[in-house]
Amino acid sequence: MKALTKSTSTPALPRNVSPGPARSMLGRPESGILNTIPDPRTPSPSRLGSSSAERPETPRHPDLNDEVATLSTKLINAINHQTNLDDNLQQARAELEMARRRIELLEANAQEHERIMRRMVKKDDYDSMEMGLRKQLLEEKKARYAADHEKKRIENELETLTTALFQEANTVRNAATCT
Repeated sequence: MKALTKSTSTPALPRNVSPGPARSMLGRPESGILNTIPDPRTPSPSRLGSSSAERPETPRHPDLNDEVATLSTKLINAINHQTNLDDNLQQARAELEMARRRIELLEANAQEHERIMRRMVKKDDYDSMEMGLRKQLLEEKKARYAADHEKKRIENELETLTTALFQEANTVRNAATCT
């Protein structure tokens, strides 16, 4: 298997470019330990160690420099796009998880509601019970009215009998006093 030592699209890059220390976005030098992704705009480390005597000099090609700059820009844009896609994916996953929790809560509420509804009296049963109770109440009212009416009749009869008894007693007493 053959090892690739340099890219075929970069043979005419300027050889006099020396890489400076890598700097973070804040302008401070970055530690080589923390930076695991090589910067595509700097020469690769394998090319840094080779001397200029080992490389044949090639004339500068501005088209290649433009192509490298364009490709670097495209790479950065692709990385940014990938980062945005990853962020969107994480947000979508979080929203999906929240939606799943909400669905579980709503399903639990629906089951609780269904359980309560099974324990409740159905409207038809309630209506028939209410109608039966109303009929019973009406019958009780009629019976009470009849009982009150009978009570008054008996009280009147008792009063009449009591009056008649006292009149009879008075008559007997008057007859006894006269004789």
